[in-house]
Amino acid sequence: MDYCILASGASMFDACHAYGLGVLLAHATSAPVQLEWEGVGYRLSTDASTHPPITLDTIQEMLILPDAASRTDPSVTRNAPTVELGNLDGLLAVSFTTRGVRAVSARDAHSKEKFNSAVYEQAVEKAQTLVDKLMAYLEHLKRKKSDRLSPLLSLYAPDQAVPVVFTVKGKNDLTLPMTMDPMLSFSTRPPFTNGCITENTNLATENMPLATLLAIIGAARVLRAQRCANALVQLYLPLPSRATITGTTTLHLLAHTSLPAEQALIARWLMYAEQQSAYEADWHSLAFHTLQTQGASQSITRDSGALDYVWLKTLQQRAGTQVVGSWRFAVHQSREALPYDLDTLTDCLLHRSGVAWLQHLNEIAHILTYQPDSRLRTYTDHEAKEITQMLAATENLPLRVVLAQEHGTKRFGHALRQLGKYNPSALRELAEDLDAVRDLDQLLRILAQMTQTCTVLKAKSGFIIVPTDDDLDVLLADVDQFGVKRIASVLLILAVLRYPREEREEQADSPEQGETNAEESEEMTS
Repeated sequence: MDYCILASGASMFDACHAYGLGVLLAHATSAPVQLEWEGVGYRLSTDASTHPPITLDTIQEMLILPDAASRTDPSVTRNAPTVELGNLDGLLAVSFTTRGVRAVSARDAHSKEKFNSAVYEQAVEKAQTLVDKLMAYLEHLKRKKSDRLSPLLSLYAPDQAVPVVFTVKGKNDLTLPMTMDPMLSFSTRPPFTNGCITENTNLATENMPLATLLAIIGAARVLRAQRCANALVQLYLPLPSRATITGTTTLHLLAHTSLPAEQALIARWLMYAEQQSAYEADWHSLAFHTLQTQGASQSITRDSGALDYVWLKTLQQRAGTQVVGSWRFAVHQSREALPYDLDTLTDCLLHRSGVAWLQHLNEIAHILTYQPDSRLRTYTDHEAKEITQMLAATENLPLRVVLAQEHGTKRFGHALRQLGKYNPSALRELAEDLDAVRDLDQLLRILAQMTQTCTVLKAKSGFIIVPTDDDLDVLLADVDQFGVKRIASVLLILAVLRYPREEREEQADSPEQGETNAEESEEMTS
């Protein structure tokens, strides 16, 4: 039997709504439910031929909470949480901005116990209060529907489904918490007052009696939150393309982090990408909602949006999985632990900025040029080319043009890299000159010096590339298009990229030298 939830425009709410309906059907039928996004809404499929019975006991079983007196440490089971702990974690995220203890998750409540031993019990009590409100609403709904709730599922039939309509909350309606979707939250005051700041009101759903209830059930299982640096709270919700939902489906628990919110977001995005198979899901994006806490005052939205998993999967297919693994390692580190600025990398991934990508590569190039013993992983020419093409599809970036060439500027970069391998001090001197270059005459003098040095070294080793006049003609055309400074920066980037094919050819021709290069490559990738 199929059920349908049409998109309302509030993507996080719609996903929670679909997850909640899936958990209800899976629990009631004791069988998995298939959830699929169809572009205009979600379709849920079960093997049942009729609507399963829905009772108050069914809902109560789905929203079971841990015993407050047990004080189970959430960190022990964070990677395989029980349904009870998962419900507590999600319900605390949902109710974070409501009255009561300000714990954003089960682990947040547990960590606060060092300052107040009653916090965990208060957190469980707050979640139980929300469950009691849901049960009271169901009791009211049951009396209106002649003690039968199952017929309400017919509203989700594919031929009858309509989008959820939001309205001002009535006396007996369930309030839609602002944590469930940015559309429902408070915003910062606009530059010019429009009167709307005095007209805030709570919202409810008008035409789907079970929508808010199911959305809260779904949020209890899949909405996760964590505290970040600068008094920010980050809420995460994977948006599914396809998923298999069972009665015990629940996401891992999250701990608070000292990382900035944008860095924590990228870290969670990359981590969830690796964990999709464990959840029997294929997510198309990770929705996020960043809240600025204000002490006792109401929190406000700082940022919201979604990070695309389809783009990330395409990048892995084209550039390989190792580069994504290196990003995942980097964004989990503190800023003091890395020799380069993480802001450029997070900006690159968060906004798919080609300019930030070039800044990141330039930082890597300078570190590897001036600190050749650094164990920092560098990118291969193939990785740099594919990532640049995906990031700069609509941007006219010099690296994108240069990496597509076989000769010209790219060949000068190859020569710089090989020069640095045999004479690191010469590369550092040339890098200093390239950093200071201001006009074409200066650049030509630097390139002439480099070519002369490569010619001398070529007499000693056949592996050195010596650029030709044809290469210079192509480089001059690139300078005309992009400018001297940008081409000088690209040359430095090309000088530190790894070229695995050339390394293999060198190892095949010179076994002794090949062993040395293999050791260097192993250090750089570790």
